[in-house]
Amino acid sequence: MYFYKRYNKFPIYSLPGGTMNSISAQLPVIVVTAKFGAELGGGLALTMRTLGAPIGIIGKSVLDVFKKYAGDEYRQHGSCANIYLNTLFYLSFFASLFAIFLFFFSKTLFTTLFGEQWLKSGEIAIVLIPLFALRFVASPLSYLIYIVEKQHVAIIWQTALLLMTLGIFYSTLPFELMIMFYSVGYSILYLVYIKITYDMSQPK
Repeated sequence: MYFYKRYNKFPIYSLPGGTMNSISAQLPVIVVTAKFGAELGGGLALTMRTLGAPIGIIGKSVLDVFKKYAGDEYRQHGSCANIYLNTLFYLSFFASLFAIFLFFFSKTLFTTLFGEQWLKSGEIAIVLIPLFALRFVASPLSYLIYIVEKQHVAIIWQTALLLMTLGIFYSTLPFELMIMFYSVGYSILYLVYIKITYDMSQPK
């Protein structure tokens, strides 16, 4: 009964959170394709897949390590500030290298890998650098919300993300401004997430 009372809200929060996350992830390409055509929609899709794949793979590896050590430290001491700050430092360092590389070489990267016709994807990648760099940092650290059993915070964040995405992509903005506001808005939400999880990691 104790474990039921403690963990029965996990599926209540995880199901809608996962649904909103999926909608937020798929909506940009769908709306851009409908509004601006298959060329821009395909360019955006290629950019998001190309940048998202390595971040997802590396982030999963970092998450597995962070989950174990942060969980152990939190159970023993009621906080996990040390492992959180160490992880934040290394993630930020590699995210900075990733951002610098993309800023200077994204156009070359996309045209070399996929052909000159995908130059637009390289240009989109430059605009989305803050989003993907901060995603690389925030995603593994966000698991702390589950360690401290504050899943409702994730729901609030996912709701804000979905509303932001809907507001931007169903606006009348031109494509370039739409992508810029999307990158800025997402980046701000990731910074908020990092601040929230940092506060959760500290001793009470």
